[in-house]
Amino acid sequence: MSHKIVILARVIGLATLFLAELPVTNIASQSVEQADAPLTVVFDLGGVLIDTDARVCARELGLANLIRYKLFSGKPEKIKDILYTVLNECAPDFPQNSQACDPNGCPIPGLMCSWMTGQRCCKSLKKQVCSQIARNADWFDSGLEQRLVRRTARLMFDPVRFAHAQKVVTDALPLVRRCKQRGHRLVVLSNWDRESFGILRKRFANLFDLFDEIIVSGEVGSMKPEPEIFSHVTKKIPASACVFIDNQQENLDTAAKLGFHTILCRPTKARLIGSRPNLAAVEKKLIRLEAQLVTAQATSKETPTIC
Repeated sequence: MSHKIVILARVIGLATLFLAELPVTNIASQSVEQADAPLTVVFDLGGVLIDTDARVCARELGLANLIRYKLFSGKPEKIKDILYTVLNECAPDFPQNSQACDPNGCPIPGLMCSWMTGQRCCKSLKKQVCSQIARNADWFDSGLEQRLVRRTARLMFDPVRFAHAQKVVTDALPLVRRCKQRGHRLVVLSNWDRESFGILRKRFANLFDLFDEIIVSGEVGSMKPEPEIFSHVTKKIPASACVFIDNQQENLDTAAKLGFHTILCRPTKARLIGSRPNLAAVEKKLIRLEAQLVTAQATSKETPTIC
């Protein structure tokens, strides 16, 4: 009996992994086709349309290294925090964007901000950071930790590696296509370095070719949540006609102050292989917003102008 239970558990586990990779059925699809108000829909990338490929990252960092670190040293998530410390140590006097944070609310080191706004190229930054890591073993609790941080820096600041460690979220392409079919103007607005984004854009051309405009921090020299980057959207259309979708509240707060409609993209509940951006919930909110704008437009047309 115990042997059968083990087999059943394995089958259930494999089935769950398989189902986790299937597209989430989007019950809002039919309603999108019924909306009447074309908008400019502005999408963030990381944590919304693009997600980190955990399998590729594990391969780059070394699965055995990650397992050993988790068993004997701590959580692998700690590696990012250590890398941030290393980046700040590499350039202690480098100006830091006090507003820029990662999705966990941690301030982004100044060196990373310079990279994401096009002031530093990947090659020089990777050389500087990896060299500092190699020379300062005392910054780390163990050789394993030092090795993991070095590999993380190499992955992050190598444009080819970094671009290939990303994947399009399962529901992203269908959602963007539906928005396009509905007549909405589509814009990308993302904090991303110029070099790896060039590779990413070619790799996922079927997604990016659907957009009318693409704005990334590495090409325009400013980054969210700075108000300046949003001006690249509002040059052509008023903020009141735009919906901004992002996974970080501080970015949405800036957009809202500028007059954008905003939608927070939250992750789904964690599964066996982790969470993913909940685009089904985003689409429901987008539909409700469209309906509200249709009602507002109809009301304004019916209301007589008082001279």
